[in-house]
Amino acid sequence: MKLNRIIAITTVALSLLFTSCDYDNYEAPSNVFSGKLVTPDGQPFCYDSSQTLFKFYQSGYGKVDTGTNMRVDNNGTFRQLLFTADYSLTLVNHPLPFEIEEFPPLEVGYDSIPYHVTGNISQTFTVRPYYFISNMKAELEGKRINVTFDVTKNTATKTPAPDIIRAYVYLGTSTLVNGATKCQRLIQIKERPSPQTQTMTIGIPLAYYRDKTYYVNNYRDYAFIKVGLLLDGISDYVIISDLLKIENLPYSVE
Repeated sequence: MKLNRIIAITTVALSLLFTSCDYDNYEAPSNVFSGKLVTPDGQPFCYDSSQTLFKFYQSGYGKVDTGTNMRVDNNGTFRQLLFTADYSLTLVNHPLPFEIEEFPPLEVGYDSIPYHVTGNISQTFTVRPYYFISNMKAELEGKRINVTFDVTKNTATKTPAPDIIRAYVYLGTSTLVNGATKCQRLIQIKERPSPQTQTMTIGIPLAYYRDKTYYVNNYRDYAFIKVGLLLDGISDYVIISDLLKIENLPYSVE
């Protein structure tokens, strides 16, 4: 009796297992949606990869779709696997420090682009930042790293550029530097930038870079640097610069 009972229980368990496998074994998404963000002159657009920018929405199938985030890397490239289906692509419902030509703003949020996905798709989006960051330099002066850069207001945007309220400098031990990098310093901006180029300088103590709060056992004699601009009325999202490397940093901060 006990043996028959064990056999019966095992048979039921195996039946449930195989039934579950039948439901779970659906095809994974295989279509690649990829591309890049570029400036109007065709140059790669530097993006703050710590923040979400794009969302895919898929309609139908009796479900409520809350959206699928598509990651954008620091160099403005993106890649997302999708099922064969109809999608709508839009931007996050958040004020941004730049304009993207293909996604004009609506009263609430941004317009969307429909895609009938049946294979790989390559797409380029044109970005107009409200400000340009250029001519970055970094020098070690005493116990501080001073980062100097030029800021120019973009007069070719459809909406006037908001004022800059903060400027950040970020220090990283690798090239993966973005707005979430904890080793940072900021300054409050008191003057309203104009279309004429203005030069800004932010100093960050070398002791920050050596502080174990940010990087444990950091004896690197180099650092990777980016700067970011936070605009009035736009929280979380910054205009971020290209990457700069400073070398020959002393180990001691005494």
